[in-house]
Amino acid sequence: MEIDVSDATNSRSLNHLFKKLGHDLVEIRVRSLQNLLSKLEHQIITLDDLVQEKLLCVHLLEWFNKESCPMREEVFQLLLKLSKHSSAKLLLIEVGAADFLLQLRDDSPAEQWRSIDEILEQLYYLPDYKQVQEAARRTTSAHHLIHHSGSAQQSDVLEQQEEGIQKASQRKLKLNEEIQPDGPAISHLTGDFFGKTFINTNSMEDAPYYQLKESTKDGFLFVSFPWVPLTATDEHVLSSTDRSLRSLNAEHVVTSCEFLKDVVLLDFPAEVLLQRPAVIQSLVLLLDSTLDQDLVHSAAHCLTAVVIHLLRRLAFWRDPDFYTLKTDFTTSLLLERSMSMSSASPASSPRPFVPGEVDLRHRGDGKDRETSGSSSSSIAYSRYDTSLHDPTASLRSASQASRPDMGSPLSETHDPAATGLLTPNVTLPQFCMGVLSSTLHLLGDCSLEVLVKVCELLHWLMQLVEECISPALWTKQSPLARETAATLLTVIHEAGALLLSLKEARDQQDLSLCRQKHVCVSLLLTRLLGTVLLPDQTSSLFPNNSRIVLSTILTDLPLIDVCKDIPETVGKYLAAMDGQAYETYMQCLSICSAIKKCCQFLMEFQQRSGRESLMLQLASDSLPCLPYHQHPLFVKYCVELSSDVCRESHPVASLVIDSRRLLLQLLSYCKVEVQLSAYQACLEITENSLHVNHAAEPYSRACERTCFLINRDILYCICVSGICNESLKISRCAEKLVRHLLKSKLLMSGSLWKQFTECAVIILPVLQAYTSNSSDFGRCLLEFVDIPLSNEASRISSLEILRGNIRLLFSPDYRVRVDAASRLVTLLSREERSLHKLPDLTSADVACLPNLFVLEQARFLEPCSTSVIQVEGMLKIYEIFIGDGGDVLVQRAACDQLAVILEDMTLHGEFLKQGGLAYVQEQLNGAFQKDSTADVYIQFIPGCVKMLRFLAHHDYSLRHLLAHNPHIYYQMLRASLLYQDDVETCYNIAHLLILLLFDEVANVYVSLEEDTTNFVKRGFSLPHIIAKMYKLPFKAVTHQPNVFQQLPLHTDPDPLLQDPWVGCLRVQWNVCWHNSMQSLVEHLRLNTEEKARAIDFPDHLRLSAAEEVVVKSGAIAPSLRYAVDCINNATSHDAAREGLQQLLLYLILHSGCLRMDSELPETVHWEQAFSRFLDVQPNSPADEELVRHLLVATAAVMTVTPSLSQSTSAWVWKILFSNNSPLQSRLLPPDEDTDDQTAIVASSKELLLLIRTYGSKVNAPASK
Repeated sequence: MEIDVSDATNSRSLNHLFKKLGHDLVEIRVRSLQNLLSKLEHQIITLDDLVQEKLLCVHLLEWFNKESCPMREEVFQLLLKLSKHSSAKLLLIEVGAADFLLQLRDDSPAEQWRSIDEILEQLYYLPDYKQVQEAARRTTSAHHLIHHSGSAQQSDVLEQQEEGIQKASQRKLKLNEEIQPDGPAISHLTGDFFGKTFINTNSMEDAPYYQLKESTKDGFLFVSFPWVPLTATDEHVLSSTDRSLRSLNAEHVVTSCEFLKDVVLLDFPAEVLLQRPAVIQSLVLLLDSTLDQDLVHSAAHCLTAVVIHLLRRLAFWRDPDFYTLKTDFTTSLLLERSMSMSSASPASSPRPFVPGEVDLRHRGDGKDRETSGSSSSSIAYSRYDTSLHDPTASLRSASQASRPDMGSPLSETHDPAATGLLTPNVTLPQFCMGVLSSTLHLLGDCSLEVLVKVCELLHWLMQLVEECISPALWTKQSPLARETAATLLTVIHEAGALLLSLKEARDQQDLSLCRQKHVCVSLLLTRLLGTVLLPDQTSSLFPNNSRIVLSTILTDLPLIDVCKDIPETVGKYLAAMDGQAYETYMQCLSICSAIKKCCQFLMEFQQRSGRESLMLQLASDSLPCLPYHQHPLFVKYCVELSSDVCRESHPVASLVIDSRRLLLQLLSYCKVEVQLSAYQACLEITENSLHVNHAAEPYSRACERTCFLINRDILYCICVSGICNESLKISRCAEKLVRHLLKSKLLMSGSLWKQFTECAVIILPVLQAYTSNSSDFGRCLLEFVDIPLSNEASRISSLEILRGNIRLLFSPDYRVRVDAASRLVTLLSREERSLHKLPDLTSADVACLPNLFVLEQARFLEPCSTSVIQVEGMLKIYEIFIGDGGDVLVQRAACDQLAVILEDMTLHGEFLKQGGLAYVQEQLNGAFQKDSTADVYIQFIPGCVKMLRFLAHHDYSLRHLLAHNPHIYYQMLRASLLYQDDVETCYNIAHLLILLLFDEVANVYVSLEEDTTNFVKRGFSLPHIIAKMYKLPFKAVTHQPNVFQQLPLHTDPDPLLQDPWVGCLRVQWNVCWHNSMQSLVEHLRLNTEEKARAIDFPDHLRLSAAEEVVVKSGAIAPSLRYAVDCINNATSHDAAREGLQQLLLYLILHSGCLRMDSELPETVHWEQAFSRFLDVQPNSPADEELVRHLLVATAAVMTVTPSLSQSTSAWVWKILFSNNSPLQSRLLPPDEDTDDQTAIVASSKELLLLIRTYGSKVNAPASK
């Protein structure tokens, strides 16, 4: 046989690599590990090459014993891969990996526990023998050449290992081969005790009688247990118990429930109740709100015990060798008994121990030595006990017991059909669905005491559902899968309907109880959806109205405060069902986040921390929620913050920009209430800062508080969205603000006034639109552009005074135009060399000036046309126009012709290139001089004005240049006086003046022509307020104020202003205002007067009386603490018991959260409240009854909490086993002279329950 040299070399190389993994130098170890992992990653070697290497396993484990231990996670992952292989798993077990990893786990950080637990889980699970054989055969084939060439010992070792695997898996193999019970098979039944029918599932030959979690056949993780045969006496116990449960005597039924819970479930495996479901059916029938509440309470308590025992049996059948049923003080007794039973004869088997039972009464359960059937019954019970150690033995005994000899006494007495218990049995999913449906019906109408037990039942039942049903159920077509899916849909729909009805029923008398039920159903739905349904299946299975149910759960903020898993779990289903509703939910989350930032900002500002950057960021992030709370205090604080930031001596530029952006967003907000609050805050600051009292102080800097308003954008926003606002209050407030600034020259510093006038000049075209003689504000604006006296300093420059007064000639107020015209005549008379210019003002008709530019009907702009004369023709005409010595009439005709040609804006560039603008200005300068050539130049004025008009309208750079040239304004005024009778010339002059006077606020719009030239047209656009407030000669293109900081508008109607979203936002505001849900609940528990004093926000943000109950009863953590306080402060037994019920209820609800706070039960300090009653000796039957309730509550608290804290463990130890504990007397038989013997004996049962629960929660050393 040929030898593969490469494989042999590879094996030697790997052995060398394995040795280096144990080297003392950390660098060598790390490089070796990286080398090995790299070979695996690039498939140079496979996992089959490593599974037989014992040296590798040893060195990987010793890796953690070195002083330096890097790459821990990589080693864990490699060990996990090896542990999944049968051969490597045996090697790891052989070298003691399990014990080593258990000790390593205690010394490792918490984030590595999961990796260690995964390895341990693989080591504890023995694979199927056939899989082991196949893996061993594959490994043998892969290494055959190497082992054959190297040594024959490897083959021997492999055979020995395979033989060891076969022996180790023998019991598992028998489990699969010997499960052939003679009892009725579940798959062949056609009905269940809930009255539902189904077609037969897979036959007994096609599938095992139970399925493990690794298998999801037909969508189930676990279907049913192996059949458990019973003796005639055992059957009699169950049938008599069922008859007792159907009794008309209520006390008899309650006693039967206690017997079933305390005796039967401890003597029988719980699955017999599914295989003989008459007892379960009787219990479910008791879940009826019309029955006595004690009966319902007992039935729910008993069903809870059944579910818990089913979970234990499920864990046992998952891994019989690893699972231990009892970890309390009775374990040793059970072990001894099971050992003795396995060797002793059935007739000598001792009576089973039942906690709390000390008498030797005839129990009828097949374990009485006096009965004739005790021998076979003892065999049955021995089977239950020894199943902890040998499940195959239990199956063998079950098989023997189920095949009685016809000549034996048993065959004469055992008639299963006669007992009535062999009705069609139910599967585990059917049991879960039936109990779940009945419990939901009960939940709608039950008392608080029953609600506690119902919630506890649902808590354990959902764990059972998670263990037996998978989301793959919906795609399976088996009869059982279809039936379970249909039942699940019904249950989910009923739960949703119940949730909505509980929400609508909050107007009833007991709102708190309805709210507690609402929380219970919400948690149930959340957990049920996350367990049995995938998000992508939601839209096809549920109607659209289910989104209301999901939205209701998602907006339950008191519940989400503790159950953090609800948004993630339920949100996925809402997104799959209704995308629009999910978008609304995400928007609600965004608003809730903004509300939190808003309250943080308010608290931060009130503390005056001085952290302007943080406060600005919080304020900006809070703006999205402003339409929903509209709190005026928030707006006021934002304005004050902006003032504080800008008043600094050396303000940070970025903060100033952010603060002004925030202010602009408030001044231009979409809500009138917000705008009014912003303007009122600005006015208040301005009036307080610019006050005469401050001006009297020589070094006062109060005026600097108004620096935040001295900005072009701010003043522009005030003019375009404030003064002309439809709201009269906002308009008047904005007018007062601007008027106060305009009149505060003496109240400001010189630099601040100069800065203000510079900003005011820029927005003066808009500001002058409000000029009038009928209001104080209008007259103030008129005075602002008045010509100063000779000894008076001008407010603004002379050019702006000239432009401002010309601008007033377009005012719709005639009196304003008259005042402006008189001032303009004065300015013309003061012009340089005015006596040498035309026209002569002393003889000119200046009375026409007020109406000269006001047309009865504004003209439409001429469309941009293309001239028939192109560039060459224009140049020839231009040469005629500028020629010297030519005919004046010809030149005038050329000028007029050029004015017409320049309507085509494509020719403007060439005209300007030839110096046409300069020549036109030269002609205008000469036209107004009083000399011999004046008559010649005057003829060119109409044409030159028209040319300037066309050039400026389409060239914004030329418009900017001409707007700040004072000569052009004087020329246009004089030209209008000369040609006051020429309507066309006056129109062109007015058009040109509009272009120049409103240049600061005009926008340039760009559009594309539709023709083939694709030429870019630049136009002229004015703010809408200009076109509205002035008498313009033409209909200009307008635009709305360009306040880019304006926030987007919400849809109308806004879904967040409807239920349930608006209630969610209101609760969120109150939670954030009080910093936490705990603080809010404490506030709500104050009296009315104290609550009114503590609230400082608008009424629409206050919670209604019903909403207060919703928050108080739905907040789990605060309610837990309140329940403990009620127990501490209880003044009667009833008050203490009610506090206990509340405490248990909220602990159970808390345990229903998928991601719960495991430290919450410890933080409520319930032990101190319980010690008030358990540390003293009871003196009356009522005291004894309360002690019983406390013992049951203590056991329940320890049961539902994930782990027992050290402090709680020490406290339980103290009340149970300390020398002076009052509870110790209940562990001893009562004295005959004691009057309350019955109470003490009764409480002993609860005490034993507490001890058993405590023993199952603590480890062995702690329980000694």
